[in-house]
Amino acid sequence: MKRRLLFLCLTTLLCTLSVRGQEPVVDGDTIVISLLTCEPHDEVYSLYGHTALRFRSQSGQMDWAVNYGVFDYNTPNFAMRFVLGKTDYILGVFPFRVFEKEYDGYGSSIHEQVLNLTKAEKERIYAAMYNNAQPANREYRYNFFYDNCTTRARDLILKSIDGKFEYRTVRKDSIPHTYREWVHRYNEGNPWTCFGGDLLLGIGADRTITDEEAQFLPDNLMADFADAVITDSAGRERAFVAETITHPSHHPPMQGASFPLRPRTCALIILAVTILCTVIERITRKWLWGIDVLLMVLAGAAGIVLTLMIFSSHPTVNVNLQLLVLNPLLLLFARPALRRRRKRQGHWLWTVWTILLLAGLAGMLFQRYAEGMTILIAAFLIRSVSGMIRGKRSVPIDS
Repeated sequence: MKRRLLFLCLTTLLCTLSVRGQEPVVDGDTIVISLLTCEPHDEVYSLYGHTALRFRSQSGQMDWAVNYGVFDYNTPNFAMRFVLGKTDYILGVFPFRVFEKEYDGYGSSIHEQVLNLTKAEKERIYAAMYNNAQPANREYRYNFFYDNCTTRARDLILKSIDGKFEYRTVRKDSIPHTYREWVHRYNEGNPWTCFGGDLLLGIGADRTITDEEAQFLPDNLMADFADAVITDSAGRERAFVAETITHPSHHPPMQGASFPLRPRTCALIILAVTILCTVIERITRKWLWGIDVLLMVLAGAAGIVLTLMIFSSHPTVNVNLQLLVLNPLLLLFARPALRRRRKRQGHWLWTVWTILLLAGLAGMLFQRYAEGMTILIAAFLIRSVSGMIRGKRSVPIDS
């Protein structure tokens, strides 16, 4: 992967320099502009596919893939910056054969939609691409839903269209209607990726979105472009896509290893262990403090991540009702609460934890939680209520 990224970065640099050395004016009659839609592969960042543009001359002297999705994993604090919405992506210009070979190696085919554009439209799109490819302009702040490689390619094209542009895609009633539902469609075979996404996405991801907003996904933009038409001032219509060409991959799709247990199964195991420990406590009248430590650390650590998301630039993660369930307060006050319980004394944390968990259950009416979260809430409630009750009783300690 590092070699691949280094190669792509060097290619981007060389190709951008070559773009800078040319005049941004071309004859629109001699170039062909296409939308490229790449099929998904197993890398997390490519589970949803990818979009790029192709600029080629009929003479064959120019054949570029223009890609708004270039990034470098080696950027300092990349993971944290991505979570907080502080990731900068770069527009890269590659020889199309290099771009095609890269996705062929992933086992991903590329679908090329040749756009039915006028001479003037192609010249404006080329000039806009040239301007965006300059070092001072090629970097932008990436946002998965609102400003990504697909929406950038779409906007670059549509801003240069003459006439009325109209989508005529017929949507089925069974299609997803929210950001979260669309993401789920692509995560069905990756339950832990789906779990992580649902954990981080807040209530904003559950609102109903428009067809245009759903074009953050490459497949949706490709489908919408396929049926789009342009109507000129005289009322004449032309199909937006002239033809579609598929560049098939010659390799089987890459498939990575996955954890054998689903999140729901792991949550059920935690619930079963919690119930077992609570029953043993009732029979032996000995406090098994380890289960409380485990659950508090689990919920508190996840709560720190969700708390950080409050300060994220991603607009759909700031308000997350799962923070009522996974709360960093448990890490801050677990030690005094457990110490008082060791002395057979009560502590306000058990009551507050119970109230927060019940509020978290009510929050499920407004937000879809991560898989297995209801089961975890049940496990947490068993221990929080147990702490409220047993904190006031004389309970020996299992040491």
